[in-house]
Amino acid sequence: MNGNALFHVIGLAVCTLVLLPLPLLVLTGRTPGRLRTRVADPRSLALALIGFWLLVVVNAVPRILGAGTGVVAACSIVAVLCGLGGVVLFFRAAWATARAARTGRRH
Repeated sequence: MNGNALFHVIGLAVCTLVLLPLPLLVLTGRTPGRLRTRVADPRSLALALIGFWLLVVVNAVPRILGAGTGVVAACSIVAVLCGLGGVVLFFRAAWATARAARTGRRH
């Protein structure tokens, strides 16, 4: 069930490089200007991306460590919850942006 740990390490590294830099910039207060002008709620978008990254981390780490089937299954359930949280936050950011576009305001 764990598969080859190397594939999980490579996947975790790639997802970290793709998903983590932008949320860290936004959450530390250094939101890129282009994102600030296009998204009404960049903090929700950043938290959504962190939720998607947590999905990868919680799925990959037990498999890399060679955990038992029960631990991997429990972590997979937690990962799905992290992913669902990311989806909810992503939709929250999208709805805030759509609402701001309708009213002509940002933030």
